Amino acid sequence: MTEQANDAPTQYRIGAVSRMTGISPDALRIWERRYTAVSPQRSPGGGRLYSSQDVARLRLMKRLVDAGDAIGAVANLDLDTLQGRTVEAQRLPSAPPRCYDDEVLSQLAALSSTVKCECPKHLAELIASLSGFERYGAECESRSPRDAALHAYLHATASKARSVCIC
Repeated sequence: MTEQANDAPTQYRIGAVSRMTGISPDALRIWERRYTAVSPQRSPGGGRLYSSQDVARLRLMKRLVDAGDAIGAVANLDLDTLQGRTVEAQRLPSAPPRCYDDEVLSQLAALSSTVKCECPKHLAELIASLSGFERYGAECESRSPRDAALHAYLHATASKARSVCIC
């Protein structure tokens, strides 16, 4: 944290912001450069100086990304919208973990050559399609709270369907 006069706003260096938000310094730089998520000021030496408002935005974005939103979908939202989406995300169940990664799905699809039907291949394609829809739905633009609720519901439904394990 930089030293400030009593009436001047507090500014934080990147290491402090990383500890406060749980976002790595590398990710902070990427979010700034690629998505313009925040625009920190610069110290005379060129170091980033984040405001309290920057930290608040980053915390909300981190919560949404952790809940399944793509950073590109939330980076440019205003603070009120971020807060509203965070509240909505807390009401919805989080996406269950994937039971099958891409390698396992490839192995499942390859089983079709050892059996007389194409069922393993089709099942692997369905699961991969659900995973793709999950990623797509997380990045889909929401133009209203109603859109956001619909996308959250579709994402949760696809996540639930995709997460059913046949183990």
